[in-house]
Amino acid sequence: MTPINPGGGGNGGSTQPGRVTLTGTVKDQQTNLPLQGALVIFGGNRTATDADGKFALTNVSVPRRQTVLSSASATRRLQTAQTLRVSLTVSLHEYETFLNDSFSIQEGGSANVEVALVPAPGAGTFTGLVRESGTNRGVQDALVTIGSLKGRTDKDGRFQISGVTPGPQSLRAEASGYTRTVIPVTALAGEIVELPPIDLFKSGDLIPISGRVLDDVSHEGIVGATVRVGTKETRTVAGGVFNLNAPAGTQPVVVNAAGYESIALNVEIIGGLPPFTFFLAASTVEPPSTPFNVRGRVTDPNGNPVSGARVTALEQPNNIARDIFITRDDGKYRLFIAPAFYRIIVEKSGFQTAQRDLTVPPGGQIVDNVNFTLLPAGSPSAVLPSSKPAKRVRRERQ
Repeated sequence: MTPINPGGGGNGGSTQPGRVTLTGTVKDQQTNLPLQGALVIFGGNRTATDADGKFALTNVSVPRRQTVLSSASATRRLQTAQTLRVSLTVSLHEYETFLNDSFSIQEGGSANVEVALVPAPGAGTFTGLVRESGTNRGVQDALVTIGSLKGRTDKDGRFQISGVTPGPQSLRAEASGYTRTVIPVTALAGEIVELPPIDLFKSGDLIPISGRVLDDVSHEGIVGATVRVGTKETRTVAGGVFNLNAPAGTQPVVVNAAGYESIALNVEIIGGLPPFTFFLAASTVEPPSTPFNVRGRVTDPNGNPVSGARVTALEQPNNIARDIFITRDDGKYRLFIAPAFYRIIVEKSGFQTAQRDLTVPPGGQIVDNVNFTLLPAGSPSAVLPSSKPAKRVRRERQ
């Protein structure tokens, strides 16, 4: 794709500080002929080219997504004028979308550009809306990516990505302060497709996920299986179906059910995830008789609880993750694991990783006070004893 060819820039005397003027021409890269109807989105402002391929965005406000301060060489003091970095997206059906994500223009100034679009005959085009989940407000300046093609949304959250190769594609929408959303789309040859609204979730929001837990042989749904994602937990209903609002980001997912081997894995929770399907294998090992059978506490060297620590039970000798738990504010954790020999790993950013080996005996016993003290990262390694020795409490099967 041919890079943008900026024309002359300068101090547009009629514009106000914080506003800029952009004019330009959009042409066919191969024929050099002007293109009518090309969509231009500049810092959220939207317009289209006329019959001569020309457009003008006069005295428009652009977001200060990034600025570059220039200094006076004589005094080395910063000047009051700022060079703004503004996104420029140009698209037209059956042409590849053009994006310059760091177009430079002086605050209060003007520039003239020429954009040459690469023809893509028979390609598809997607249009749509990126909005904030819950409020349904359009998200300005969101980045939409389909394959190698990228473009930004306008002030209303609207976008257009043209030049998409026909067939199945993956669309990714992302914006500062939000968790990205990824959805499957299918581009149709020579057609423009309007997509349903694409929701972005604010960082820290809970994202709805769903799925089924099935027997790996019969593929029948398992009722009453426990599904835990991060610190959120639910149980499956008829058909093995579950629904859960899970925290965004990479989260430990643990699925277990009586009479089955548990599974534990890390999953990145983002918007647009399709339903999960978990297959559980029948187990001949006696399952725990309570909701947990190993518990303890994670603290720092001063005895303060460490929240957000990841506690993983790896069954030996094959290092199979059987349960993962994220400690709460009190630093406590609990694990639901079948009788076997395990290595318990405790991890937390900013601390050294701790581990210890543990045997979970049969007979419905709870192994209690499996405590860990985490040393700060970079501190000399030392073996710190647990605050209490582990003890076993017998529990009769209910």
